Amino acid sequence: GRRLTFTVHTATLQDLDKDLGRFDVAVAFNSGMIHYPTWPAALLRVRSLGCPFVVTAWVLHEVAGVFQLLKDAGFCPATVTSNAFASRAPQRVAFCQGTTCFCNRAVLLTSPAAAGEWVPLLEREPGRRQDAEDALRLLQGRAEVLFGAKWPLEAPIEDPQGFQAELRRAAEGRAACGKKSIADDLATVLGPEVGPDFAL
Repeated sequence: GRRLTFTVHTATLQDLDKDLGRFDVAVAFNSGMIHYPTWPAALLRVRSLGCPFVVTAWVLHEVAGVFQLLKDAGFCPATVTSNAFASRAPQRVAFCQGTTCFCNRAVLLTSPAAAGEWVPLLEREPGRRQDAEDALRLLQGRAEVLFGAKWPLEAPIEDPQGFQAELRRAAEGRAACGKKSIADDLATVLGPEVGPDFAL
């Protein structure tokens, strides 16, 4: 018959240096990813695996938050379904403000997006300032989600060189795990001198 082997690592996914091999699917049960600051870095690593990603959630407002977080982190919009195998034991947790919760109640299924949301803007008629500005805002949003780097909304437009420098600083120390580097896209918007290659 078939055998199933479990390997346990005492570290978060993003802190594991070893090659974990090929993944058919990655699963995060009751991740609470909208509540824990370690998840954005983990999502970079999950995205680099290139496999489908399944996330379960307790309640509707968490589903909405996880859906948006996954999209902002570079995954395709998730398919959301009710989980027929969810726990039937009600639980209460503080962040749900008294809502009765059930473990693994909803399932979100996604996979890494082939390209950033900003790419279509850069592939349209070249030289359109509005498209370039919108692309920069989307890049800014990705950096904020994955690196916690926060800038005013107009910063990439009012000070593109300063934004570029801040983006590099925010990316320092993070592995370039993304399937597609945005260096070429930044070059399209900001000019060819974008410097080191890093991924968002």
